Amino acid sequence: MRPWRERKQRLALIVRMQHLDMIREALVEKSPQATSEIAVASDLPVPRTHQLLKMLLASGEISKLVEGSKTLYTIAQSCEE
Repeated sequence: MRPWRERKQRLALIVRMQHLDMIREALVEKSPQATSEIAVASDLPVPRTHQLLKMLLASGEISKLVEGSKTLYTIAQSCEE
C-alpha cells in the first residue's frame, strides 16, 4: 500500500474512533435518545451519526428501542456493568 494512503486510512480510523467515543458519551449522559438528539449532543451530522450507530448496534454496544414510530438508542445492558 502506498504511504500516503496508509496515513490517510490511519487518520480516518482515529477520527472514527473519536466520533464513536462522542456518541458513547452522549448516550451515557442521557439515555435513551433519538438519532437527531445524539447528533446534536455529539456535534456530528445526522447521516454520519446514523452510520456510526449502526456500527455500535452491530458490535452489541448499544441497543435499539422502538416506541411507535420513534427509534431510540441506549447503552446495552452488558456494557453498563
